Amino acid sequence: MFQKILFPTDNSKHSQAAAANVGEIAAKFQAEVVLLYVYDTPVDLAETWGEETSYYVEKLKAKAAEHGNKVLEETQNLVGNGVTCKKVTQDGDPGMTILKVAQEENCDLIVMGRRGLGVFKEFLLGSVSNYVAHNAKCPVLLTH
Repeated sequence: MFQKILFPTDNSKHSQAAAANVGEIAAKFQAEVVLLYVYDTPVDLAETWGEETSYYVEKLKAKAAEHGNKVLEETQNLVGNGVTCKKVTQDGDPGMTILKVAQEENCDLIVMGRRGLGVFKEFLLGSVSNYVAHNAKCPVLLTH
């Protein structure tokens, strides 16, 4: 039923807890898992503070990508052995980037950990998982 599962992670305790669920689903359906870490760097710094800041913006992006790769290695261990994983790090708005990667990778399921804001706070603040659940073109499984 599922051939490719997208699992975006932010290394929160909710994402780490969801990793075991992803591993079980992937093993059951012999699906590939696309592990995704999205970092959102302030690209407008160079525009605001001038071109001399572009060096620092690039360093910031490189550090964020490096951290993302480390997170994805740890997440792959949580998903479990025997599950084929592809690791992707991307810069951008988390919600939009998750949807973009899901489409580019032809994922037929997205599994995400919920942050647990509560109904009222989620209504006021919104959330990445809420955005993805309402805009994805494939099923989305939100876990606690």
